[in-house]
Amino acid sequence: FLPLEWAFDLTALFHFWIGAWGMALWVGRRVRRTAPALLAGALFMFGGFSTTRLGAGIVVFHAAMAWTPWLLYGWDALLDASRRGARSAGRRVAALALVVSLAILSGAPQITFYSFAALGLYVFVGAWRPRRSRQSDDWEGPFGTPPETPLEEWGGLLGGLLPFRPGPLLALAGVLLLGGAICAVQILPTNMFVSQSWDRATGGEWEYVVDGSFEPRMLMTFVAPFFFGDPKNEALYWGGAVGYHETTAYCGALPVLLVILFILLRWGPLRRSWLSGLDASERRDAVRFEVFLLLLLTVAALFAWGRHSPFFWLAYHLVPGFDRFRVPARLLLYAVFAGAALSGWALDRLMEGGAGSDGLAGSSGEDRSRSPAAVLALLWIAGLACVVMLWRATPAVTGLMEMPFHRLADAGDRGADRIAEGLVAQARRSVAYFGLQWLLYGPLIALASPLRLRSARLPTLGGESPPRLATRDASRAAALWLLAALCLADLLAYGWHFLEAKPRSRLRRLEYPNTPRTEFLREELAKGGRFLWFDTVQSWQYDQNQPELHGNRPVMYRLPGLRGYDPVNSRRFGLFMNEITRRPLLDNPGGFMMAPDLAPENIDWRLIRLWDCRVALSYNVLESPSIEEAGRWEFPSPAGPQVLRAYRMKNPTGPARLCEPFFAPPDSAPEEIARILSHPEFDVERFAIVAADPFATALAEGEAEEESAKGLERSVQLVEANSGSLVFDVSTPARALLVVAQSWYPGWRARVDGCKSAVIPANLAQCGVGVPAGRHRVELRYRPREFHQGAVVSLAGLMLLGLIVLRLREREKVFG
Repeated sequence: FLPLEWAFDLTALFHFWIGAWGMALWVGRRVRRTAPALLAGALFMFGGFSTTRLGAGIVVFHAAMAWTPWLLYGWDALLDASRRGARSAGRRVAALALVVSLAILSGAPQITFYSFAALGLYVFVGAWRPRRSRQSDDWEGPFGTPPETPLEEWGGLLGGLLPFRPGPLLALAGVLLLGGAICAVQILPTNMFVSQSWDRATGGEWEYVVDGSFEPRMLMTFVAPFFFGDPKNEALYWGGAVGYHETTAYCGALPVLLVILFILLRWGPLRRSWLSGLDASERRDAVRFEVFLLLLLTVAALFAWGRHSPFFWLAYHLVPGFDRFRVPARLLLYAVFAGAALSGWALDRLMEGGAGSDGLAGSSGEDRSRSPAAVLALLWIAGLACVVMLWRATPAVTGLMEMPFHRLADAGDRGADRIAEGLVAQARRSVAYFGLQWLLYGPLIALASPLRLRSARLPTLGGESPPRLATRDASRAAALWLLAALCLADLLAYGWHFLEAKPRSRLRRLEYPNTPRTEFLREELAKGGRFLWFDTVQSWQYDQNQPELHGNRPVMYRLPGLRGYDPVNSRRFGLFMNEITRRPLLDNPGGFMMAPDLAPENIDWRLIRLWDCRVALSYNVLESPSIEEAGRWEFPSPAGPQVLRAYRMKNPTGPARLCEPFFAPPDSAPEEIARILSHPEFDVERFAIVAADPFATALAEGEAEEESAKGLERSVQLVEANSGSLVFDVSTPARALLVVAQSWYPGWRARVDGCKSAVIPANLAQCGVGVPAGRHRVELRYRPREFHQGAVVSLAGLMLLGLIVLRLREREKVFG
């Protein structure tokens, strides 16, 4: 309904703010001040984990993570309604189920999987009870809360035998199933699509899954985000092969200071007074809250290392779902979430004075050495000392971390020596900036903390008069808000570095420029067909001279490509692409469907033609009788002029053609069919490989028509082409196999003269339809039955949700 630029901007901004708001609401249920809750929300959504991904153009990750705090908040709200027996319980069930649906539909299954796992852990921690309370009604202790709600009590006799109450877990399973049922219209077709993919169908190989593991040295980016150079400068950044946005979780110095303070004070000598001021119920909830967040930190600390972690290896082999997602460093989401929530919680406890009955001043003169003020002072001094030592040792540290320019400088390259000196200076500036934050935040925390309280009576508090106390309170509040404002300013300044704001009127011209390349491709493909860009076209070594051709951008000009980017590509098509360039057949071509052109003699132009490819782009000189050079564009570069060449296919096959079926054994694996197809003696113009009878569902009267069709010439004419819909007029003197240059999926349906016909895989990855002799109209439409099945399930889910809401509104208690 909106222009593309407006829709994109509003969607991105909406998820940033809805995520921050949800985090502030969830943390706000435990804290007593607004500033700590807002700080938690800002740290979660405006830290490096999300803003750098937006800078990289990946919008679905923060669209998915935005719903994580709402899942937890919705569960807490449901428990509250259940505890009170409120009529709003039905609305809470509906709200939580809808949030589950929104998380599923957000577009990032990996983040949604992590969010649901976090929700399950949260519910499990809340349902846990100590051993001594399992056989009695005495439920005291950190996890020992009586079954205050029917939802917690639900589980019957089984609950008395388990170390946790099964009721909440069963209720959570029901809500997740209900939320999944609501969006089944999307889930079922997607599941069918995924079942055809290379890695997602049965789980990725180890090397594929651990690609993007968090590296130990990247811990430096938590305190010095630009220690390895500017990530936007690909030529000089030396942080690692994995994208910077995949391995950073920078949130500034304040959360680091607060989390360390929490750990020291919560388990230090003052741990008994940490939760002072809270009643028994609030204490139990606070302990569960802290345990949950510490478990999230532990999971991130153990599993984000990927290939470097034995725990991830075990999870890869034992935990369902772990082998479906790559880039283990994305588990830093847990560290970001837990760190943000603990920062808000620790700051509020310090402001509340819960870390000691007298706040940071200590509870008594004798205990002052153990007061939070002493802990803060020692931590602050130790942190400054570490920053100074790291600043002084930066040249040695960069050498130990194998900065490539150090090695070149040692070999006598003066240019590399200057580059190394510049990078060391930048690393030092980044360390110094963190030290400056640490220097400011320590005194501000001390200033914002309450003074020592000697009495509970207002007129004699500390011997001070009420006006003076009011002034002190105002100063504390100002310091508290200044802390949050400085942290937010740092996050925005850091994130802004990765974003290039452009007026909407200039966006298309800057990001999707209309260039001689797009004009050339439009002209060449005016009558149909696709184009293919080889790997050198996307390589940074050629300065990325053609942004309009990167990834999936050509779709902005309605230019169909033979490849683009999709992390859930078809395995059949991947095998086909491997054969085109003679890559190892079973090597995963990745989301871009790799097509190397550094060895032009390996390119099989016969197979490229089968996909109605009209133009190929490469920075290499390609030679073949099947192609001719049709255009070239020269670009300057430090290594000399680079020439992008366009090659025109001499005899394109068109969108479909008629072939004779070549029957492979019915039990042939796709790999075996791919090898037959690429054999140089196999005539791909005349034959198409199939593993099933293409005429099993052909027209019954086809044999009778064969005699009258002997004088016809073979021809295929495209009548209509829409998204997921193709119509052909076919003429053939004998029955034949119509091979359509479309990637085969189970969802394709065909009709020959209005009668249903099967669509089978032809040539491993294309669509094949059996056509009897004569003239016929063949219609192909992509209509997966899973879509209709999912629509029925979604409708049933919505109806069930409505019934549950109505039923719960009629009762005083949930599951009573």
